[in-house]
Amino acid sequence: MSKRKLYKNFNKRKKFNGTRVVTVTLCLCIVGAYAYINLKDKDFMNKLGSFNVVSSIKNASMWDRFKNLFDKSNVITSSTIESELSEIEKGDEDKEKTEENSQVATVNEMVVYTIQVASLEDKNDLKKIEEVMDEYKIPSSNMTIDNSEKIQVYSSSDEGKVRNNLEKTRTYFSDAFLTKIDVPMLSLEYTNSYSYMKDIASGLNDLIENYQKEGQYWDENKNDLETYNEILTSRKTILENLKKNTQKIDYSKMDKFKNNLISYIDESQNNIITSSKNANENKGYVSQGLLLSSIQQYYVFVESMK
Repeated sequence: MSKRKLYKNFNKRKKFNGTRVVTVTLCLCIVGAYAYINLKDKDFMNKLGSFNVVSSIKNASMWDRFKNLFDKSNVITSSTIESELSEIEKGDEDKEKTEENSQVATVNEMVVYTIQVASLEDKNDLKKIEEVMDEYKIPSSNMTIDNSEKIQVYSSSDEGKVRNNLEKTRTYFSDAFLTKIDVPMLSLEYTNSYSYMKDIASGLNDLIENYQKEGQYWDENKNDLETYNEILTSRKTILENLKKNTQKIDYSKMDKFKNNLISYIDESQNNIITSSKNANENKGYVSQGLLLSSIQQYYVFVESMK
């Protein structure tokens, strides 16, 4: 056998491969176009540094990658960034504008003088003192402060009125002394979205004024049930409106304020019924004691907000 057969066509000239040339040319055009589009963006090098090849291959199909080469909407340009920054600055301005619109509603302070007759840690002793109060018709009430029961009698915004009862009180309680319930001013900050806080402050101021009006009624030793019932009826309306506005609170950071105030309102509404009943039964000293109780509990409520 001739060895020439083993090298048949070895020196034969190869045919021109047009398909390969077209493919290479097309690839070069695509790469060139992509480079031209992105090199116009000043942030191209930064964007190139953050480009993750592996994740791109996993998350995109071949058609998506080819389409994105010419899809300008997917290219982040400096003009796009400027637009986004503008939106952020506008949002900050709106936030500052909202903060500028914040307002403060104030609830007036209240000072009430009273006489403290005892401070008990054992509540079992409280019943004995209450029996004395009832026997001698002394208006009284107690409140818990620092884990002890503070028992107080008489109350008025006029110190002289209370002092007149001091010596008489010492007949039954030798350690009795003049003191005062000093309720500080309460400030409620709110924005337009929480404008009902202004109504709450207004309602509390009306309530304080109503307490003062009842105190004056007792200071003058009036026996005018019509006038007294008008005071209580007005208080009932004030408390109902106050509760409606308080229930509007939908801000989680104000839950403590909301719950404590509603609890206080409910207690004060119950006192109205008992006060009216006792006044009409000629037991005004019990009604006076309930006024003192309402003031004491309001003090406890305000202190709980500190």
